[in-house]
Amino acid sequence: MKENNVDARYRLPPKEFAEGYQEITYPLQAGKSLREVLMHTIQFFEKKLGKASCALLILDEDENKFIDCLSYSMEESRFDNLNFQPVHHQMGSFGPSVIRRELVVSSNILQDERWQGYEEIVSEQGLQSSWSIPVLSPNRDKVVASFTVFSEQQEEPTEEEVMWVEAYHELLSLMVNNYIATEFNTVKIPLQRKTPKNVEEKEESREDTVDNLIRIALNRGQFIPYYQPIISKDEEEMYGVEVLARWLHPEDGIKQPSSFISDAEEQKLIHHIDDMVFRKACIDLKRMMEQVNQTFRVSVNVSALNIMHPKFIERIKSVLSDTGFPPELLSIEITESALMKNLKDVAKVMTELKELGIRFSIDDFGVSYSSLNYLKYLPVESIKLDRTFVNDITVNAVDRQICKTVIQLAKDLKMNVVAEGVETSEHLEIIREFGCNIFQGYYFSKPVTYEELKYFLLD
Repeated sequence: MKENNVDARYRLPPKEFAEGYQEITYPLQAGKSLREVLMHTIQFFEKKLGKASCALLILDEDENKFIDCLSYSMEESRFDNLNFQPVHHQMGSFGPSVIRRELVVSSNILQDERWQGYEEIVSEQGLQSSWSIPVLSPNRDKVVASFTVFSEQQEEPTEEEVMWVEAYHELLSLMVNNYIATEFNTVKIPLQRKTPKNVEEKEESREDTVDNLIRIALNRGQFIPYYQPIISKDEEEMYGVEVLARWLHPEDGIKQPSSFISDAEEQKLIHHIDDMVFRKACIDLKRMMEQVNQTFRVSVNVSALNIMHPKFIERIKSVLSDTGFPPELLSIEITESALMKNLKDVAKVMTELKELGIRFSIDDFGVSYSSLNYLKYLPVESIKLDRTFVNDITVNAVDRQICKTVIQLAKDLKMNVVAEGVETSEHLEIIREFGCNIFQGYYFSKPVTYEELKYFLLD
């Protein structure tokens, strides 16, 4: 019996990863329940691993006992004697994998003392070996499940087999975390309930419903970061990434910011969403930079309401301190309209955070020209050319001239300029001619998950 660690050099090819990701998430996007999605995911791994049976053992909040089991090809009742028992080292391969937080292999179940008392799980199907991988929470601060693979042969997993499971760990982590929240946890934030008495109150009741859904999503950690690469130097180098919020809805799948931002701002919940996404992004990207041995800038969007929150600076410092993310790699993006609403107060916030090494960028630049007179007085390092101008740059002479003017302005002020919305080679060619060499848009990559970004960097 031998315990193995995953060889980080053995990586899933980007094309295969993308195809697998689409296959796993299809039921989620189709509105299936999280249990159905997880069952589909287990079936996916059983197909990829060949002659194997897989099980996902769910842990309670304190990591003390298993509380549920999901399996596609095995009868889930076989695991009933595990539920609500304290997790310990002598509990097959799944118990030790939780305690040690690493891959645990049992190459011969009949001769492995850790399986004594649990033989009925495998005996009827003639399974002779197993290996288990812990599934960590999205914040990687605890184990939420053990993913176990069984085989009819006495064998150890190959690097390729382990790699298939490890490649989708982040996605599996999010789904398991939300499944636990949906099936087992109670909502921690009090809900605001209101029953409409007449027709005029129905719209107000709808707003209360949206408010409650957002509160529930916050308690269940359903707001997650997606990442869009920012490219520089003739497409040969990743300048950075922009962090974008997404709602991993248990029924509707991935929801875009346009479906929840305005309601969150109205209900004054936006800073909770910003903080959740920001913290997860710092954890993700610090780990990724260490894995790929590469540093890059990380841009986060801040709403007008959030930056004026009395504890905004304190919250930024807290996240950086807790996660260990380098402040000099952080860039805070403020929309031009938000800047102009509270110029004096925002400037104070920017100045204080700049002392930590944090950089600032003006997002959606060019929509309001009132900011031009103030640029030289603010600690701004870069401006982002609004995508609406870039989109029509090939057909609209006015937009073309605006792009050219903004890029020249940035040069004159010794600022970087990022062209957003670059979607075609024609966009890229014209922007380059104007002297811009930092780009962002679907021509290079759509917003992607943590796993997809890692493969983008390694490809």
